[in-house]
Amino acid sequence: MIVNQYPNEDAGLLSSLWDYLKMSGNQGLYNQVNRHLDMLGVHGLKMNQEFKRNSFKRIEEDLYELRPDYIRIIFTIDKMGVAWLLTWFKKESNETPLSEIDKARKIKNKIC
Repeated sequence: MIVNQYPNEDAGLLSSLWDYLKMSGNQGLYNQVNRHLDMLGVHGLKMNQEFKRNSFKRIEEDLYELRPDYIRIIFTIDKMGVAWLLTWFKKESNETPLSEIDKARKIKNKIC
C-alpha cells in the first residue's frame, strides 16, 4: 500500500509531527512512529493481525487512527487503495477529539 500525506509538499500538515518528534529527543518514539508508518505501507488494514494488535483503530466508516504510543495519526484510504495521512495529535484522553476528526474529514473530502 502506498502511504502519502496531504498536502504532499514539505509544508504538509504532518511536518509538525516530524518537528515535534525531532525536538522531543525521544528516539524510541521517533522510531515507533516510523515503524507504524512502514507497517501501514506493508500490511494496510491487516496491520492489527500481521504487525501489532491495536496498532490502529477505525474511527468511522473511512477514517482510521494509527496508534504509535501516545501519538495518533488519522488516515483514510482512497478508492485506489492509497493511505492518506491527514492529521496527527498527542493522545490526552481516551476519546479522539472531535476537532481532530472534523479536521481530518475536511482534508479527506479534498482528496477523496
